[in-house]
Formats: sequence, C-alpha cells, structure tokens
Amino acid sequence: MDDSSHNHDAIQLDRVVFFGRTLPEYVKFFNLDLSYWQSSKILDCPSGAASFVAEAHQMGIDAVACDLLFHLDPKVIIEKGKTDYDHVIERVSLVPHLYNWEVYGGIEGFKECRKIAFQRFAADYENGKVQGRYIPVELPKLPFSDKSFDLV
Repeated sequence: MDDSSHNHDAIQLDRVVFFGRTLPEYVKFFNLDLSYWQSSKILDCPSGAASFVAEAHQMGIDAVACDLLFHLDPKVIIEKGKTDYDHVIERVSLVPHLYNWEVYGGIEGFKECRKIAFQRFAADYENGKVQGRYIPVELPKLPFSDKSFDLV
C-alpha cells in the first residue's frame, strides 16, 4: 500500500474496538486516591477491555464494569480483544507523531501497557462475570438504581 492511501493526521480505525487501560492509568488520569475509595462502590462504564475492575477487585475495592460486549462468551470476547489489540497497534504505529508517548516511555511502553491491561482483564473476566463484576449493558440505560455507586 503506498503512502498516499493513509491519512497521517488521524488514526484510522474501521470499527469500534475492544481495548482498555490499566488501573494505574485510571489513577493518573483521574487523580484517584484509591485508599479513599476502599469502602466505596465504583462503576467503570463503558469499560471495554480495561483491567481497572480486575485490579481494583484484587485490592478489595468493590468495582463493577459494564460494556455492550459483556454478553459474549469468554473465549469469544478474549479472541476479539486479541484481534482488536493487533488492529489498534497496527493503526497507531502508522501515525506515531500524533501522540505524546512520554508517559509510556515510548510506543513500545504503550503496547506493553495495553497488553497488560488486556491480560489482566482476560484473566478475571470469566470468574468476574459469574461474580457480577462484568455486566452487559446498552447505553444509555443501565440496570442500576440511582446512587448505586459512589464513583462512576
């Protein structure tokens, strides 16, 4: 494919992707003090393949993830996550100049961070789904009553 077929001013994704971030990224982005939220209930929605809920659960934090795709069988959702990871990394690699990679120490650090997020999500998904941590939803309607969560 020659260079003229690519728009180098934007990432080009041909579909909505199942992709996610880690708990440390959430902490940094939202300036969270997790010790403050220890006895709270947190909703991550839409969460995609983020590992926030898996990691928060390991810390004893009551967190729930919602996403349109959480109706999928674990094998199917994990395969989609792997395929979408490869797709996003391929597309981001075409336009690395559009991003500030400093927080990740470069594009390789970004790739590793996303891989870790997905692996932690995937390791928790099947049991977490049974235990009620991963709930399929279709926005904007959520199956929770008002004030069910302390942080969304």
